[in-house]
Amino acid sequence: MKKLLFFIVCMFACSVFTTELKAQSQSEPVVYKGWTMLGESKTLVDVSYRIIKCGSTAQIHLSIFNENPKDQVTQFELEFTDATRVRKDPKAVSFSLKAAKIYKALCDSDTSLDTLKIDLPADLDPATVEVRITFK
Repeated sequence: MKKLLFFIVCMFACSVFTTELKAQSQSEPVVYKGWTMLGESKTLVDVSYRIIKCGSTAQIHLSIFNENPKDQVTQFELEFTDATRVRKDPKAVSFSLKAAKIYKALCDSDTSLDTLKIDLPADLDPATVEVRITFK
């Protein structure tokens, strides 16, 4: 009976230790800029963004809210600058929206939201990037 109890205690301790090691090995995302409103289109589409590094590359994550009671496709361009004021080629985004629905890119969101994740060019400093939007 003592051996069984000892075995159970050892298994529990090993599982706790393994879970702790796994948690330590997974790095937390680095948030350079929290959610910030970019603008609202004439068709009632709100676009917000954040700058985050989930893995090895800093990204712009978009959040899009269709306030319109109808489904629609939103199209816009994003322009990025950093502290050096170096402008990069605009990034065109086109996304189909259901009525009154929010779409939000997260580090672990599914692939259907990959359009809302934009890798920052390596020569831009994610801590000083500014984003501008132009609705089409």
